[in-house]
Amino acid sequence: MSTRNQENLEQALKLCASEPIHQLGHIQPHGAALVLSAEPQHTIVQASSNIHDFIGLTIDEVLGKPLLELIGADPLKEIEALIQKAQAQKTACGLIKLTSHPLNIDIDVHLYSNNGLWILELTNDSGLPKRAQLGELLVEMQQSFLAIDNTIENLQYFDQIADLVRKLTNYESVMIYHFEENWDGTVIAQSRVDAAPSYLGSSFPASDIPPQARALYTQNLVRIVADVAAVPASILPPLNPISQLPLDMTYSALRSLSPIHLEYLKNMQVAGSMVISLLQNGQLWGLISCHQLTPKWVSFTMREAAQFISRMVSEELLLMHLRAENECFKQCTAINLLLIKGLDYPLQNGSLHAISIDLLEVMAATGLFIRIEGVSHTYGQLPEPGALDVLLSWLPSQAHNGLFSCNNLSQHFPSAKNYQNVASGLLLVASNDMTNCILWFRPHQPEGKKWAGHYSQGLQKTADDHYQLNPRKSFESWTAISEGCSVPWSMQALEIAKNFGKNLMEGLANTHKYQHEINQRLEISKRLEKASSRLPGFIYTFRLHADGTSCFPYASDGIQDI
Repeated sequence: MSTRNQENLEQALKLCASEPIHQLGHIQPHGAALVLSAEPQHTIVQASSNIHDFIGLTIDEVLGKPLLELIGADPLKEIEALIQKAQAQKTACGLIKLTSHPLNIDIDVHLYSNNGLWILELTNDSGLPKRAQLGELLVEMQQSFLAIDNTIENLQYFDQIADLVRKLTNYESVMIYHFEENWDGTVIAQSRVDAAPSYLGSSFPASDIPPQARALYTQNLVRIVADVAAVPASILPPLNPISQLPLDMTYSALRSLSPIHLEYLKNMQVAGSMVISLLQNGQLWGLISCHQLTPKWVSFTMREAAQFISRMVSEELLLMHLRAENECFKQCTAINLLLIKGLDYPLQNGSLHAISIDLLEVMAATGLFIRIEGVSHTYGQLPEPGALDVLLSWLPSQAHNGLFSCNNLSQHFPSAKNYQNVASGLLLVASNDMTNCILWFRPHQPEGKKWAGHYSQGLQKTADDHYQLNPRKSFESWTAISEGCSVPWSMQALEIAKNFGKNLMEGLANTHKYQHEINQRLEISKRLEKASSRLPGFIYTFRLHADGTSCFPYASDGIQDI
């Protein structure tokens, strides 16, 4: 992509990231919403435009009325119980029976709080799994998850999760979507019917899921779109009379999506979807993306079950992380033992060479640079000395807490394009002044990355000469060849570098200093021996050099320095 196109894309991304998707002011029309004030009467201060379809009263008949007057005493008690529950866990779900205003129906409700208000969401989930079946459904899910062998390779585990989720939810396509470090995402597992398109192995650019959407995924673990083509219902009045702000729908189960994302789903031939967040250590790791070629209504009960799926898989992701950390610790321990053996005095090139082989192997690197107290040692394939010196002078400005890594060095440091065949990937561990440092290098490895549609298709110029991202029309696969990139450094490699890199440098530096001190003592002994042969009978002692770095023998009567 040219510099100009890159600037246009960045401008469009900023505009996209500014969209307040949690305050769009609409819900999906298969449900309704009432916004309640916090006082005991719970006055209705806002309502969805379709409220009549659920409680038989128009919006003018509900606004400003206490909730008791609308639903009666018994349902109100149930709502109060849900409010108590939601105070502890942010949201709550339940089933209430409405008998007032000639209604005699069961309504599924979802309750959440925001800025001192209570938002009550209603659906009539007739024919869908009810709360009475939730316990049975959760037991079935738990047994299914426990039956999965979590000792298998990670990709096999995700294949089984995709199959299991499709079986439990009856969606036509279920994909496991993993975020990369730059927030591009890749489908690492998929279970689907023949009619659903395959996206296995396809990557999607970070712009498909902007930052504010990713933030919502960490707070609201399940997002459902019942019918992409449905006309949303408005929250009225648009501004809350109490706060004078649009309603914050972060924890809503019915929030309608941005028109841009709805068009995106339509272009993918998706009519209904459910997305389940996957977290690792509280951070967004990926998504379970469920697609349906026709509209699909999902009950609040199934939504709770999907939250259970999120927590179960997220727990396994944490265990994967802990297992990787344990393996990392074992490797660090083994390497440290080798270092202890290899760094005994005297420090020789032979011992450093033996260590370098292990350091290259554990990092899957092809080049290694070590600087000890300003003295440099090189092993394997590296840039030419002059080019290496220029690179070393640039690196201090890039290191953060003594660490820097990249797998596309020429994008950070253009001169590196001249030697990308040996140094496209770089990992640095250094002291603040670079007196002691270790650099690992990896060569470029041209890689073909399969994208689901060309992301540049959505970049369009507006009437005011700005740029915005619109959903691309095609998701047909295309492959981009990346030049000047190495195999990325794994999190495990970065952890190993972080854990033992500084210790290694300290060990090398201490060995170097110790060797220097020994050499000084040997030099002093030689001088004393020489002095004794020249001036026998004198008593000799030591005098520190002016800079305090060395000492020399001299005759006790001060006649001369030796």
